[in-house]
Amino acid sequence: MSVDATSAAVRHRLKQHLFLIGFMGSGKSTVASTLSAALGLPALDSDACLEQELGCSIADFFSREGEQAFRDRETEFLRNLRGQSPCLISCGGGMALRSENRALMRLLGPVIYLTATPETVFSRIGTDTARPLLKDKKTPADIAAMMQARLPLYEDAASLKIATDHLSPAEITNELIRLLQPFLSGDESR
Repeated sequence: MSVDATSAAVRHRLKQHLFLIGFMGSGKSTVASTLSAALGLPALDSDACLEQELGCSIADFFSREGEQAFRDRETEFLRNLRGQSPCLISCGGGMALRSENRALMRLLGPVIYLTATPETVFSRIGTDTARPLLKDKKTPADIAAMMQARLPLYEDAASLKIATDHLSPAEITNELIRLLQPFLSGDESR
């Protein structure tokens, strides 16, 4: 089956949301754009949705209200997805930190974990000032330590896992469409 035919089959049979999770800079937003177009599925960026709802940047909200308050908003965002038409959700890097969030995502649809090495993440976001958790922690070693702490949480949430380091967004999209087939036939291993 061609990639176009496969993506049409996925789109036709998709009854749940799709979630993209992973560390900041793993490619979630970029892949969401290409995967959304390939599947004809609306895409949401959880951080962008939350910034719109909050009326300020995440960095500003973090400095004013703290991380816990932001994590509460992420959980509420996920709860509000219940009963909505299927869409592709690019999740903020910390969405999978709470066990409730991981359970909600798994309940609502397949969770795709995008990985990247600390060096790749550093090359992608090392100069980005809008990431509050990387403030004063912008070396590959700092990123590696934070990634290691989150690794078991991402893996706990994940239905699928794909490394993004040496693949183009189109290659990642094609591979994900192929990997999503078992979830549509009811044969997923999770």
